Amino acid sequence: MIVYLSDFIRTGVFGKIRLGLRKDEIEALGLTPDMWLNKMNKETSPIWRYGNLELHFDDRKHLSGIFNDYIHDIQGGNRITIVNHWKKVPTLSDILEELNRIEKDYTKQTNEYGTITLELLNRVYFMFESEQENTVETKKEDPNLYSLVAFGTK
Repeated sequence: MIVYLSDFIRTGVFGKIRLGLRKDEIEALGLTPDMWLNKMNKETSPIWRYGNLELHFDDRKHLSGIFNDYIHDIQGGNRITIVNHWKKVPTLSDILEELNRIEKDYTKQTNEYGTITLELLNRVYFMFESEQENTVETKKEDPNLYSLVAFGTK
């Protein structure tokens, strides 16, 4: 299966994978996982891995989230080919510029640790961390200093 990150950002759809699918429906797409959590089996594990891409299951049966925090080298394992249009790890500014260009609305939140999360209406999210320590004095840091550290959907 081929997944274009640009399509995922625009639509919230990850190839043929959709939130709410059961594990057996995902496997019927030819997507047997590469790995799952240690000391568990494929049926009981709440996380399936395809390369460094994770599928999360809310009740160990239904897909509730897709997650990746290997932004520098996104891999979908043997069964998912990720077409990544980013030439380098994007900054907060890069993603904001792209979202504005494709006219995608989003919300922005900063947690107590300084991590910034952008969430789109289609439930796709991006998480950014600063290259510098976030203090009261640096609260209004340059968005170019925040790099993408994770993305997914929930």
